[in-house]
Amino acid sequence: MPDRNTFPFGEDTGIHTIYADFSKPQHPNYLADLVYANHDGIDLHIQMLSQAKSGDHLPCLVYVQGSGWGKQQTQLYLPKMMPFAYAGYVVACVEYRTSAQARFPAQIQDTRCAIRFLRKNAQTYGIDPQHIALMGDSSGGHTVLMAALADGFIEDTPDYSEYPSNVNCVIDFYGPTDMLASGLDQRWKNMTQERKKEFVFRAETDAQMRALIQQGNPLTYISADRPLPPVLLMHGDRDPVVPLNQSVILYEKLRETGHDVEFYKILGAGHGVGFWIGPVYDAVNAFLRAYIYTDSNQ
Repeated sequence: MPDRNTFPFGEDTGIHTIYADFSKPQHPNYLADLVYANHDGIDLHIQMLSQAKSGDHLPCLVYVQGSGWGKQQTQLYLPKMMPFAYAGYVVACVEYRTSAQARFPAQIQDTRCAIRFLRKNAQTYGIDPQHIALMGDSSGGHTVLMAALADGFIEDTPDYSEYPSNVNCVIDFYGPTDMLASGLDQRWKNMTQERKKEFVFRAETDAQMRALIQQGNPLTYISADRPLPPVLLMHGDRDPVVPLNQSVILYEKLRETGHDVEFYKILGAGHGVGFWIGPVYDAVNAFLRAYIYTDSNQ
């Protein structure tokens, strides 16, 4: 019987060679439901994708999924995170307390707590604790902006207080920023009492609501004299939920105050619809390569 691993006529037309690649694992590992804290009697979890091997020190991308500050479905977004795991990042998808469980700023506190947990356990998970980036979409975008830009203005939970929660850079996909400009305080007036009880910004009066929204506005914490990590903004120009101008306002404020910021408009994209495409991943990876190895405190 002839050797079926060879061809009698050589490498003829229609026969091609693809080269194997043993330089890295073929499939990132999935570490499910890692408990990083218990707040208000609620276990909070991280879903992790990682190709880290023993002794590795890989950069970490902390991702916060948008959910209108309600219940997240973090496992459903894992496929969207796979390209970043393949690119060599430890991807940590963070669960926060919902708006029904805890009002603002609990979601920001939980995200910053998760960063400290990852630093504390960096050796266990093969993370380089000096190279951590934040990324979020929609309400998760707002959360990561606040977690980074309002550092020092919002009291943290006591968990892992010996570790810092600063990051090297921040990526915001279509997150709300100037919520007073978007008329959120007016919409709050028309909410039912039941809805108000579960709204992330809980207040009894108009004045309290406006004060809370101002506290939750990332623009509040941007000034020329404060060092801030570089920011990447990406937003669809047909977003019916969070208008494009929310990112434009933030971009202009960061530029005016001399901070590093990049902005991409995704032509024709809605609120996450038509958004997660190849050029978006390419731009994010380029941004991460440029900034995740910078010192965000410089």
